[in-house]
Amino acid sequence: MIKKIILALAFFQVNAFMYAQTDVQKELIFERINRDSKGSSILPKIQPIENKEELFKNAQVFPIFKVEFDKDNKAKLVQNKEYFLVFYVGRLYCFMNNIDSRFFENSPVIQNIIEFNKDKKEFFIVYFSDTFSLYGKYLNPLITDRNVSYIIDKEEKKETSDYINFKYGSLEKYKERSSVDLKRDNLHLENLNNYIKTIIKLSNIIVQKIHC
Repeated sequence: MIKKIILALAFFQVNAFMYAQTDVQKELIFERINRDSKGSSILPKIQPIENKEELFKNAQVFPIFKVEFDKDNKAKLVQNKEYFLVFYVGRLYCFMNNIDSRFFENSPVIQNIIEFNKDKKEFFIVYFSDTFSLYGKYLNPLITDRNVSYIIDKEEKKETSDYINFKYGSLEKYKERSSVDLKRDNLHLENLNNYIKTIIKLSNIIVQKIHC
């Protein structure tokens, strides 16, 4: 049943976005999902996948969009090309900056995807701001429509304005959070190295003055 639902929308969503994936990303997807056929998990094994063509013929690749707002506070979807989800034989895999994970099979987002596929409705996977835990960055996938008129978070559906007020307090506070995310993403390794060198240099100067 799940396979039939996936195939019903495979042309619409996979072909629309699959070519946005790089060859490296496609290989990463193939290796990660095929790993579940080798019994390394406590969950039931899947059938081995012969090649990438066979995988993408039976899988949905979902691009991930960040919700941003223009100066008139109109929502727009901006694709993050380093984030994407892959739905295959009832399993949902998340790839973020070439780091992979898998959602629990009873995860509400999987049920939401199945329902949208069953009804043949267009939907988009989105997020508002980066989320972190002790283990690093992770994705809480939200579902919306093309106009971002609503947000489905797990099993709850809210109007977008209500969701923002609930999650961030206000649209202005969300914009502040988004600005911090942007600055952090633009902080390259070179900037970090220069910062460390500056700290070391200042530390040496302080040590020299103490000894003097």
